[in-house]
Amino acid sequence: AGAAFVFEKPKGGWVDMTETAKLTASDGQMDDNFGWSVAVSGDVAVITARRDDSVTDQIDTGSAYVFRLDPDSLQWTAQVKLTASDAAEEDRFGWAVSISNDTAVIGAVWDDDGGTNAGSAYIFGLGDCNDNGEFDLCDIADGESTDLNNNGIPDECEDDCPWDLDDGGDVGINDFLDLLAQWGTDPGGPPDFDGDGTVGITDFLTLLANWGPC
Repeated sequence: AGAAFVFEKPKGGWVDMTETAKLTASDGQMDDNFGWSVAVSGDVAVITARRDDSVTDQIDTGSAYVFRLDPDSLQWTAQVKLTASDAAEEDRFGWAVSISNDTAVIGAVWDDDGGTNAGSAYIFGLGDCNDNGEFDLCDIADGESTDLNNNGIPDECEDDCPWDLDDGGDVGINDFLDLLAQWGTDPGGPPDFDGDGTVGITDFLTLLANWGPC
């Protein structure tokens, strides 16, 4: 199932380092490989389980878990479980992980999007754009915030006029042409306004409904 152990550096150096915590997945199962890859930045740790099967009930889809250190209690608590938006059998999401500032990048070495086992990486934001003390991902997972375009950023922190694709200050013909140019694709954001993974008629009608000045 796997585990991760936290060691703190004492004032005297690493010689007498002390184990301060043992972290495990709340839903850990046999052969999940929790702890396969770990990244730490400040008070945040991301720990992967590359063979976790819980996402789609298919083998080895993989997942990652975000933990945060409480500065008062000095306890690590689980925050959110990260999974690939298009998780599939044997993708091994969580093969590698890295954190820089408020961004985590997680590798899925056997993802098939570019061909059999071509591999891919997924970017997650670990920020708190609305300053409520919770990760944006937690707000979305808990239903406190909406994320209609599935980009990991609460809608209240996004552009107030996402239909203005060319940033011209209004929704007009140029935005309509931009939408048509991406018809059927999956850009991972506008003009996929409904977040269904394709640019289609619903997105076109949404743009028309917001036609005019922003």
